[in-house]
Amino acid sequence: MNRISKILLLSLVVLALIMPARVKTTMAQSSPMTFAVIGDYARGGPEETQVANLVKSWNPAFVVTTGDDYYTPAGGSGSTKYDNSTGKDYCPFLGGITTSGTNCPQPGGSPVNRFFPSLGNHDYSDAGTTNNLPTTYLNYFNLPGSGIASTGTSGNERYYDIVQGPVHLFLINSNNGAGQEPDGTTSSSKQATWLKNQLAASTTPWQIVLFHHAPYTSGNHGNSNWMQWPFADWGADVVLTGHSHHYERISRNGIVYFVNGTGGGVLTACGSPITGSQYCESTFGAQRVTATDTSLDFEFISANGQVRDSLHIGGAAQPTPQPTIQPTGQPTAQPTLQPTAIPTNPPSTGSIHVGDLDKASVIHSGTWVAKVTITVHNDTHQPVQGVIVTAKWDLGGTQTCTTGTTGTCLIKKIKIPKSTSSATLTITKLTKDGAAFAAASNHDADGDSNGTMIKVNKK
Repeated sequence: MNRISKILLLSLVVLALIMPARVKTTMAQSSPMTFAVIGDYARGGPEETQVANLVKSWNPAFVVTTGDDYYTPAGGSGSTKYDNSTGKDYCPFLGGITTSGTNCPQPGGSPVNRFFPSLGNHDYSDAGTTNNLPTTYLNYFNLPGSGIASTGTSGNERYYDIVQGPVHLFLINSNNGAGQEPDGTTSSSKQATWLKNQLAASTTPWQIVLFHHAPYTSGNHGNSNWMQWPFADWGADVVLTGHSHHYERISRNGIVYFVNGTGGGVLTACGSPITGSQYCESTFGAQRVTATDTSLDFEFISANGQVRDSLHIGGAAQPTPQPTIQPTGQPTAQPTLQPTAIPTNPPSTGSIHVGDLDKASVIHSGTWVAKVTITVHNDTHQPVQGVIVTAKWDLGGTQTCTTGTTGTCLIKKIKIPKSTSSATLTITKLTKDGAAFAAASNHDADGDSNGTMIKVNKK
């Protein structure tokens, strides 16, 4: 065999050895999934259309709402009410609908339903009820829809769940008027028990709860106290709500609560910031969410295409394209920025360190999840935004997260076997331009770790 033949043979052997490994690595990667969140949108006016055009420009996998899917100004009667309020602008996502309307003729513009609403108070008061139940809404939508992944365990369409990629979403009915939710809206109700059990049984990386009435808000409606369920204890990662017609991000009880009521209804101003409020703004827009097995990225984008607020949870942030839209009509209400709208952080004074580590665990069926919230401070003990935290689990795997406006971010280890009693996370690096990592200054404000390493025990 000549030298050239030997070289060719050796090359083929090397390729045969490395190709399976490369294919395996590619298959193991999680492809980002994008979905949109809108709320209090359905007046049928130009503001709704502008937000809808923004959402369509993202080409999301699906759309979820935080309620108020119909307002009287949209007009119509019977099944044409939702054709005017929702079908007119969101037809490409609707599947399995029942209507005599012509804006989006039945069964809708999508072969498989990709539009998942929550019930708002105007879906009762404006759209119409029978025996206090939202029959106009229930007759129009088919939820969650044929062929949609769901546990199908709620037994009704007033509240339900869907599984999309790495995210399990639970859409709850928060309307507490007489007879509006037969299964109740208290934290011990049949509906709440269903949610608690399904969160515990969920095996997806992320669990998100959506409903209309915000348990915490700086808006004019005030807190909907009856919806202050222990979502974090039950295993929820994020709660999305509406009702108040502004956008707000709030940190309470170890998780983030969003208020998203800016999809097209009449805007209302942010009031005095409540405890935990991190950002509040009154302008038309929607949220774009990018999810992988290890990260969630939330962006609130105004109707004119500007990213106004963002939050990263989990591993490395996923890049998302800048939105491009063709506006159809300008909002009748100009954006109103409140004092909390543009958060600022004290600049780093040369070094950064871990100022606190907090732990939590959530038990699922057959597995459990370990969660660690990291707080980063500068050398004057102020929170620092934009720090990339790198950490390593003793069970294997290195993860990163980026701190938000309060200097915190979350890392979690999913699908830990129940036979494993604990998981330990070690902070290995903090990275931010212009700031040195002072590892020797790491500490834990409440003393449940040494600031560098924290052990999470299975409950």
